[in-house]
Amino acid sequence: MANLCEGMELGQPLPCAAAVNERFKEAKKEGFGEEDFSALCKTVS
Repeated sequence: MANLCEGMELGQPLPCAAAVNERFKEAKKEGFGEEDFSALCKTVS
């Protein structure tokens, strides 16, 4: 996630971006890696 990397480079914490990144990693593990942001909803339900 580009925003998360940029925040880290600038020393600026981005907790929301970090949380979304973790959800995307979870979605990818569950087989939703080729989907868009809707995969996030599928990992929650």
